[in-house]
Amino acid sequence: MCEEGKDKGEKEVRIAFLGPPGAGKGTQVDLVSREYGVSVLSTGDAFRAMMKREDKLAERVRSYVEKGELVPDEVVFEIVKEFVDNKDSFILDGYPRNLRQAELLDDFLEGKGLALTGVVNILLDEDEIVKRLTGRLVCPQCGRVYNIYYSPPREDKLCDDCGVPLERRIDDEDDVIRQRIKVYHREMKPVVDFYQRKGLLFNVDGAGDIHEVFERIKKVLDGK
Repeated sequence: MCEEGKDKGEKEVRIAFLGPPGAGKGTQVDLVSREYGVSVLSTGDAFRAMMKREDKLAERVRSYVEKGELVPDEVVFEIVKEFVDNKDSFILDGYPRNLRQAELLDDFLEGKGLALTGVVNILLDEDEIVKRLTGRLVCPQCGRVYNIYYSPPREDKLCDDCGVPLERRIDDEDDVIRQRIKVYHREMKPVVDFYQRKGLLFNVDGAGDIHEVFERIKKVLDGK
């Protein structure tokens, strides 16, 4: 999601959300965005939008994507910089993904006399993540997501809106999920350590009801 923020005259909020797949990060980002009236940059959405643009930055991104190469951190950061520039408040969803990206962001903000106000790191037990993701079903027509444990459809394995059979994603199998979690923690440990050293990291328990987790995050952001 990438949308314009609304000025509520609230204190400045510049936060990044971290969390393994299945931790509910995207849901919490949406809730925090609405609560504080702050715009969100989802790097996934930003990349998809970038691929449709016709300018020099878009051409650079496409040149890597079309060759099947990873887009360099410095180029990815140009997309992020374009979003955060001239904003006093923002939320980053899916960024930074590695230490180099964290350093680029930190240097850029420091050059503007700014810094992140916090980094929310959502924690969740591996078995709970597996349960959440293996229970996930998706409507192939409208994209609505269900969970057989937490938010099942009214009729067994049929979309409430479309009535078509729901599907399970290939990467939502147990062994695939556990490997994704392992890779996530290996790649993100330097990022977590970086923000821990700066005193910006706030670990939040991601277990329980969506609104329970949201209240924990609010307490962190409000300094309670």
